[in-house]
Formats: sequence, structure tokens, C-alpha cells
Amino acid sequence: MEPRIFEDKQNDLMNRREVRIEVENNFVPSRIEAIHIVSELCKCPIDVIKINRVDSQFGTNIFTIVADIYKSKEDRSSTALKKKKDSEMERKFEEKVKLKEKPVENSQEIKEVPEQDSKTKEETLGQEEKYK
Repeated sequence: MEPRIFEDKQNDLMNRREVRIEVENNFVPSRIEAIHIVSELCKCPIDVIKINRVDSQFGTNIFTIVADIYKSKEDRSSTALKKKKDSEMERKFEEKVKLKEKPVENSQEIKEVPEQDSKTKEETLGQEEKYK
């Protein structure tokens, strides 16, 4: 079963669209996966989506994603309350994006590793035996 929208309401007072989406999966989708599912179905950018909750039905593999889609990023930041897990999720997402955008360093530039003591194994073993 592909994800499907089974409730879609327009809330003009809050400048948002409220959707409920059903997804069949073997495990509960994470918030990041839920955002991607909503963005694909509703054809909107990721930064205007607020996931309210992901519910499950006991004994089935059907999950319900309740989300709000705002008209702009500014509307979302001014209207939606930001929970701790949402801010952590955004921080992790931004770190992943930064890692992907990081340019590859030159392979010719090799940092020198400081030299270690040039003791042989025998010398080290001999010193350890002194302390026994």
C-alpha cells in the first residue's frame, strides 16, 4: 500500500494546510521519514512541514502521520510551537547537509604524524618485567 492522504483541510486563519496520511510499513517511520513522505505526497518543500504526531493502530502495520503544511517558512516559525525533539531533529538534519556539502580535501596534503618512541618490543617487555 502506498501512502495516501485521507484527510486534507485548509486552515486560512493559521495559513496552513492540515493533512492526515496513512502509511503501511513494518515499523514506525521516524520524523525525518515522515517529513519526506509528506513532502512527496503534497509536493511541497521540507522546511514548511511540521509533523504533529505519528500514530499507529494496534495489531496492524498501518501508521497515521498528522502534519501541518504552512504557506512559508516564516509562517511556520511564527505559528508553530517548537518542541525539543523538533529542534534536535533540525540540528541533525543541518549537520548531515553540511557534511554532504563539505568539499573533498586534497589527497596530496598529508598531515605528519608525530613520531612515537623508537623502543623495540624487547626493551618494552624488559621494562615491564622490572616492575613485576
